[in-house]
This record gives sequence, C-alpha cells and structure tokens, in this order.
Amino acid sequence: MEFRLILFFLCIFIFSVSAQSPEKDLEKYKKYRERFLNTFISIGDAPGESIPIMGVIPHTNCATDYFIQYNNCNYSKPGNGMLYFGDSGIQLGNYMAVLALEIRNLKDAGQDYKNSTKELFYALKAIERIDKAAEAYFNAPAKLDGFFVRDDVPLDFHLKDGKARFKLENGEDYSCVISDGGCELDNIMNGSVMSQDQVINLFFGYTFISELIPDVKHEGKKLSDLAAEQVDRITTFLSDNKWKIKTPDKQTPKNSWGGNTIAFSYSLAKTANRITKGKFKKDYQTSWSKRRGKIIFSTFNWAHGIQAERNLWMVFASISSTGLWNPKKMTKRVLKADKYMYALAYSVLNGHQNDKRINQADILNFIRTAPWNGPCMETPNCSAPDGWKSHDRWVASDQKNGNPYGIQRDYNGLDFMLFYNLYHFLYKDELPTYILSR
Repeated sequence: MEFRLILFFLCIFIFSVSAQSPEKDLEKYKKYRERFLNTFISIGDAPGESIPIMGVIPHTNCATDYFIQYNNCNYSKPGNGMLYFGDSGIQLGNYMAVLALEIRNLKDAGQDYKNSTKELFYALKAIERIDKAAEAYFNAPAKLDGFFVRDDVPLDFHLKDGKARFKLENGEDYSCVISDGGCELDNIMNGSVMSQDQVINLFFGYTFISELIPDVKHEGKKLSDLAAEQVDRITTFLSDNKWKIKTPDKQTPKNSWGGNTIAFSYSLAKTANRITKGKFKKDYQTSWSKRRGKIIFSTFNWAHGIQAERNLWMVFASISSTGLWNPKKMTKRVLKADKYMYALAYSVLNGHQNDKRINQADILNFIRTAPWNGPCMETPNCSAPDGWKSHDRWVASDQKNGNPYGIQRDYNGLDFMLFYNLYHFLYKDELPTYILSR
C-alpha cells in the first residue's frame, strides 16, 4: 500500500513537471491571445473597434440585467450575453504595452510581426478616434486636441453589418453592451471622460512603443511617431489647463473621478519629454508641475506606506515610465504592494537587471497558476484559482481573489499577457523561440 502511494504521488509529480514547461508557457500565451482576439476585441477603425472589452457576462439576460439598468443603457431587448467596456484608457495602455512587447519579441526572434503591427496601429487610431469624438458629447465641433472620452462604443456594437460580432460557447450571439459611449456619457461626473488614471496608463503603454519599437512602421508611418503626437496633444491639453481636465464647456470632473492631474503632472511631463524627444517642444514641465506637482509626487516616496490602494499602481506605472526611483526601492515597494508586474516593466523600460529579490521561480508561479481559459469570476465555466479573479491582477490586486460586489465576469487577460511578454523579453535567451502563428 505504501509503495502504491509513493508511486501515485511520483506520477502526479512527473505529470505536473511535464505539464509545466517553457514551451507550455508560450502555448498558454498564444491561447490567451487567440481568446482575446475572438471575444474581447474587434480590430478596425469604426466606432468601438480596437478598444479592448474589459469583461463579458455570457449568462446574463440583457432584458433584465442590473448593470444595464443601473447605467441607464436603455436596453430591453431579449437575448443573453453582455459585452462590458470600462476604464478603456487603462485597457488601451495595457493593450499597447502587450503589443509593443509582442512586436519586439517577434522581431528579436526573427519572426514576422506585421499582424501585431497592424493591430497596434489600429489601437493608436482608436485613441485618435475617441479624441475626435469627445467634443460631440458637448455639442462642440470635433477637435483633435488631447481631450478624449473613454470610449466611443455604440449600444449596438455587439452587431456588425447586422450580424453578431461575438458568439457564446453555445453558439448563440452576445446580445447587449455596456459602454461609456453608449450609455450616459453626457454626465461628466460619472467618470466617462479622460481622467488622471486613464492618462497615466496610456503613457505607460506609449513608453513601451517609444523604447522597444522606435522604428517599426505601418502604412509608412512610425508607430512611435503616432504615439509621440498623441502624447504631445494630451500633455499640452493638460498643461494649458494647469493640469486640470477641462471639458469643452469648461467644467472639471470631481477629483474623485480624476479631474485633477497635478499630483502626477511632474511624472507625466517627464514621460512626455522621454517619448517625444524634443520633436514638439523642449520641455513639457511647467511652473505648476515643477513646483507643486513635484512636491506632491515626492510624497509618493517618503509617505509611500500610507498611500491609498488606488494610488499605488499609478505610482508604479509612472515610475516605470520615468525611472525616478532606483531599482532597489522600486522592487521593495512593488513586492510589498503585491504588484509584481511593475518590477519587470521597470527593468525593461529602464534597462536594468532585475533586483535579486525578483527571481524566476516566483515569475513562473504567476505564469503557471494563471488559468488556461483566462481570468474570471464565478461565471458558469470559470476555473480561475485565487490570484486570477480580478479584471486586472496588477491594477486591482486587492481583488485578485474575487471582488466584494458579486460581479460575475470573464476578463480579457491583458494582465497575464503583459506579464508573460515582459518575462519572455527579460529571459529570452533561456526560452523557446517566440513564435506566433495567426
């Protein structure tokens, strides 16, 4: 009996080792990308396209769904399956980072990267589109000026040319949408326009484009130039308004909705300088950002331990983009906050070796505990373990084991894809050739 038990556990151990390998890790990434392309994005330049869907609720009844009614989406048609768009600036920032890393990893491996380049081009065009679309919600002429709304997704986005864009597992159609562009965007106090957190993560994504793929082109245009143009517009818009967000009718959203960016103005201007490289102006710092902004931002250093959870990821994204802290300090703070990804992002963007406290075994634990079918929370076929039940493992690490609101969704997995690509970039000499076939 004892021998049989030993043999049983030995077989389990051998199976576990064989099931987890560098080849399997890359295969998991490919599976996440396929899942994302099939269910969480529609590539193109029409309203709503190339903006990641944060999550889907495959089992909800669209006619009676609580969130549709709560968000005044005015949708009462029969059907099941909802596409949920939220915090699209944050989603686009992570999406750009994923694609910039994917292009660089493919390029370094001598592989074709034109599909990824096209995808990133349309993500950048989506940001231009939500910039141009913003004024219409305030009855003003369209203007490409750095002021943007979070998305331009119409309520009928689940359809394209009268047919469903996405299918449920049972073959039925996704039947309804929640988005800022389609629901109640006219009220600026509900967080539907640009905000501090959206800008910070867009700049995080732009930095990857600028640093990793500066010469990659699509349709004859460098993607880094498109990113630099957008950074110039957004930074100029903010600095001209003393780092406050001003709508076309001169209103400012509440600070609770991120209407004032002065606390991050110093790091935003520093990131803008890094990305634009003097193409538009010598320095984006203003008297406000160099004085008040810098003083406030310094409190994220000496008063780090008392920062609110919602501020921490924004600080780490900003430090990754600027390199303002040294590697030792960054690693210590990131590990304490349970936001491991930003340590890797910091190393990649600033050319540092990982701190000795960042070890490959811990990295692989994150990669290998991620569910093969993607992160989720209590949907019918959800198999996510604790750690992968949040809409973003790094931004919302406080919800990594589930949210307190009972929200049941399948999530897009950009958090895993970003983490894996950072890992592959840093350890590529030890890993299988980075190949994606699609």
